[in-house]
Amino acid sequence: MAKLSDRQRKQIIAEYVEGDGKVSQRSLAKKYNVCLSTISKILSDEKVEQKCTHKKEENTLSMLEYLDSRKNAAQALMEKILSLSEKDIEKANLRDKMGALKILAEVFAQTKDADNKNEKSALDKIVDGLKELK
Repeated sequence: MAKLSDRQRKQIIAEYVEGDGKVSQRSLAKKYNVCLSTISKILSDEKVEQKCTHKKEENTLSMLEYLDSRKNAAQALMEKILSLSEKDIEKANLRDKMGALKILAEVFAQTKDADNKNEKSALDKIVDGLKELK
């Protein structure tokens, strides 16, 4: 097993933080030819945990900004979907119909679960989001 330089330690932390949960400690140990416990010690530092939390917050904000920028396109697409005639729906292949049915079933199942817990359901959130788009 090799001894890590300060630069390698920083690279490990950067890879782990940037990996956003997709880079395992085991893969880092293998890549840097060190024990898993060495990687664990490096990453257990409070500053590393703060960096991971901060990176997750940045990613969430970035995604929300992206979704916000796409509101008009989403609204236009929803309008097209909602304006389909029954004939268009009848023409759709079975896979597409089943996919739409599955999505609706999941949304309504979440709605029922949320109602039982007195929470806002996925359907309520979708409706709220559509109201905001107007």
